[in-house]
Amino acid sequence: MKHAEIIYTDTTSKEAVGSYIEQRICQRGCDERRKRRQRGRLIQKSCGVLLIVLTIMEAMLEQDATISIITVPIGLCLLFSREMIITGFSIEKRKRGR
Repeated sequence: MKHAEIIYTDTTSKEAVGSYIEQRICQRGCDERRKRRQRGRLIQKSCGVLLIVLTIMEAMLEQDATISIITVPIGLCLLFSREMIITGFSIEKRKRGR
């Protein structure tokens, strides 16, 4: 059971309600972390696809595929890797209070 609801009655203890609220707060944090990881993986896979497509286009235009020796393996690694290879950047909304 992923989500549970507590119906507040006179018999429900304050500790149970407090415990439920703490679990919900923790669950929200876990959901946000999971979404950030998924967004990062999506960006990494799209970078891999873009690198491969640009390599193919460049090879067709220049009639020289020398650059593909380096870029195709990197693109495939970005596309099929389960690890986060591209790190160090963050896509978050900036606060307007600055």
